[in-house]
Amino acid sequence: MKTLLISRRYLPDMTLGQAFMDNFECWTMERPWLGNEPFKSCVPEGVYFANRIKDSSKTNGRETFELENVEGRTDIQIHPGNFVDETEGCILPGQPPQVIQGKYGVPSSSNTFDELMKFLDGVDRIKVIIRKH
Repeated sequence: MKTLLISRRYLPDMTLGQAFMDNFECWTMERPWLGNEPFKSCVPEGVYFANRIKDSSKTNGRETFELENVEGRTDIQIHPGNFVDETEGCILPGQPPQVIQGKYGVPSSSNTFDELMKFLDGVDRIKVIIRKH
């Protein structure tokens, strides 16, 4: 089983991470840690499994991966988005953070997401480990 390791740093307005899986590497952006409050907080640290899902509304109908058994939360997915306000608690993949259109974000999120999904072609289930850097 492939494992995605997300090593992250907590900031007041966002959570930034670096994600690694075999030869794939990217940055991630999530909401800040707010006690696991649904729609407002990043995913708690831990070990999860994620399943491939089809037709996600968060990815405009594209396939993605959704984490299972996130305590107190549902619909936690990996999906494109450049800014923290483009997620309600999901994980946004992208390139090294920078200022984009006057806001801090992870650029090239859609392309990075597509690269991740291509890397996981034929894989229906992965392990996701989220930890503090």
